[in-house]
Amino acid sequence: MSDVTKISDAAQHQPMRDVLKLILNRCFGAAGLAEGTNAATIKTANAVTYCINGKVYSKAGTDNIAITAAAAQSAETFCKYLVSINAGGTVTVTKGEEAATSAAALLPELPADSAPLGYFEIETAAATTYTAGTTDNGAAGITDTYVDLSSVVTTS
Repeated sequence: MSDVTKISDAAQHQPMRDVLKLILNRCFGAAGLAEGTNAATIKTANAVTYCINGKVYSKAGTDNIAITAAAAQSAETFCKYLVSINAGGTVTVTKGEEAATSAAALLPELPADSAPLGYFEIETAAATTYTAGTTDNGAAGITDTYVDLSSVVTTS
């Protein structure tokens, strides 16, 4: 089989791999994602059971989870930040693309070997920017909204 055929076959099967990723990497139940007690943190109010590559894990509810640093979000924009967890229980926050409306702000891709817990959306007011991991989610000029997820729908 030529290398060109292998590449073609790989591209042809990508939709199936995307579906398997959704099935094999998910959260069972609501994490209770919310703003953390300390500044610039988040929390999971509930214990969660989640699956990565078909293997089941669990993690107790946790407060004051550090938000992964990311580039600053501009004033007067919306951005969704995906909250995911790996097999070791480490929580990661991945910044999506900024947009002028909430509907246009899409979730980023789920990191490899992780399950989604949820996302938070940050809306910045005029003359207000937001820097993940630095700016408090409850700061003046910031509107934060939290959503629990079971899986992440791919946008590509």
